[in-house]
Amino acid sequence: MRELGAERSRGPERLASLEEAFRAAESDVGAAKHRFEHLKVERSQGELDLKSLEAKKDKFQAQLMGVRTSKEYSAVLKEIDAVKSEISRLEDALLAKLEEMSGLEKDVPEAEARIAEESERYHATRKGLEEELGQVDARYGALEARRREVEKVIPPEILEAFSRVSAVRGGLAVVRATEAVCPACNVRLRPQAFAQMRRGEHLIACDSCRRFLYYEEAEEAADTPPGPPSDAPNAPGQAGA
Repeated sequence: MRELGAERSRGPERLASLEEAFRAAESDVGAAKHRFEHLKVERSQGELDLKSLEAKKDKFQAQLMGVRTSKEYSAVLKEIDAVKSEISRLEDALLAKLEEMSGLEKDVPEAEARIAEESERYHATRKGLEEELGQVDARYGALEARRREVEKVIPPEILEAFSRVSAVRGGLAVVRATEAVCPACNVRLRPQAFAQMRRGEHLIACDSCRRFLYYEEAEEAADTPPGPPSDAPNAPGQAGA
């Protein structure tokens, strides 16, 4: 349960990291497409501005026919020159945008294909991770239910001691010993305590780390997976037998 709980707690972080990596890849891959779309919008706006300037120039040119003084004529010509200058600047800007779009247009299909590939990979990986985390939740729930059943047959004072030791010893409260040494803290056991542990007559705790101990022959221990958590649910019952 301790190991599965750690996996569960890392689940949201793993999903967030996966999402962040995908968004970064999507941003990099889609840069050409995003730039192309941005240029399209700017070009459309520039063409509208150009039409507006052309209409403004035509208006000023029409005014030249109605001016009566040289001062008015010069003022209108000045306005026309300013509009022409702005038209020239805008045309140059539009030409530059069209040239850039022409270059990007070749990259956009490739960028779209890469985005689709990245998206497919991301969703497949995310689905696998979510399924994995779902299995972790299911295993954790099954162990939690089993733990509740085991707790019912353990005396309250022993369960309280187990919980206290587990909390201060990183979740490891029961360990198996094959000799007169606590394998968790390497402190030698008293001969009487070791003899009682071997006989299984009493529940024995290490004098140093207070972890519960149970005895197993070295040959048997070699055939048994070493992970203490797998032994923990059965240890109190064995020690009290």
